[in-house]
Amino acid sequence: MKKRTIKTILCLILVLLTVLSLSSCKKIYETNKPINPITAKIVAMKGPTGIGMVRVMNEITSLSDYVNTKFEIMTSTDTVVAGILDKSISIAAVPTNLASVLYNKTEGEVIILAVHTLGVLHILDKTGTIKSIDDLKGKTLVASGQGSLPQYVLNFILSENGINPETDIEIVYKAEHSEVATLLLSGQADIVMLPEPFVSTVMNKDKSIVHAIDLNAEWVKKAPDITLSMGCLVAQKSFIEENPEEVNTFLDLYKESIEWVLEEPYNAAPYIVSSGILDNETVAENAIPNCNIVYIDADDAKESLNAFFEFLYNNNPASVGGKIPDDAIYYSK
Repeated sequence: MKKRTIKTILCLILVLLTVLSLSSCKKIYETNKPINPITAKIVAMKGPTGIGMVRVMNEITSLSDYVNTKFEIMTSTDTVVAGILDKSISIAAVPTNLASVLYNKTEGEVIILAVHTLGVLHILDKTGTIKSIDDLKGKTLVASGQGSLPQYVLNFILSENGINPETDIEIVYKAEHSEVATLLLSGQADIVMLPEPFVSTVMNKDKSIVHAIDLNAEWVKKAPDITLSMGCLVAQKSFIEENPEEVNTFLDLYKESIEWVLEEPYNAAPYIVSSGILDNETVAENAIPNCNIVYIDADDAKESLNAFFEFLYNNNPASVGGKIPDDAIYYSK
């Protein structure tokens, strides 16, 4: 065989091998690349948790090429719990004690990512008679948050001030903060417990409403060594394991969102209104400094949350799901 023919055959073989190699690589790449990105449903409550999330909620639609985002503001804790349990919600802002309840109920399938809200509870009064905790004795108080942190915080403060929450005061619980606010504004309730930003909302609408008691200050008086961590961010363990980079990206964006809201409340206010959290930009801007919004990674919050969970357990084991969660509840980047 001539040398030229041999050379031609060798060249053809090399070309064929190169084509096959590239074809093989392409096939592997196509096999591993998802055909359709998943959508992560991310939920916040109508309140401080939603306020802290407004920038990321309004400015991003995905966490990567593979994970799109769908944000929703909810008003009912029960709805959030149902979504977490059926795994239709990937990430959610919930009361901290509920994070423990869910962790225990799901046997470790719900993980705390970060703390985002400290104490935000206040007593408002239209009677002009409430000046201190003692003045609540014998009165009717309308509140929300039964079976959750607002109830546990209120009961603790009342008890520490010598008021039995079962016999010395009538506490009427409603399903949502907005319902309590409506009752106060309509004159159907005179003394209520509400969190920010609902406090700023009702006081802006009715100048006869008096800010009577800051329950966060009362907490510090009675439990100075325990941080009142009221809200945290949780995620499905399976979602974290399958999308670790996207979870970290979201946490970075959420932290930036909170910092931006605190630094530029005038720019955050339109987002707060357009997201349906509040209906007045001026009220939104003025409420932000009082909402006690923070960002603390779960690792950094571990010590204070452990103390808080222990406090809650000692007062009512059911408040944390029957047992204090172990350290596996805390996410570490």
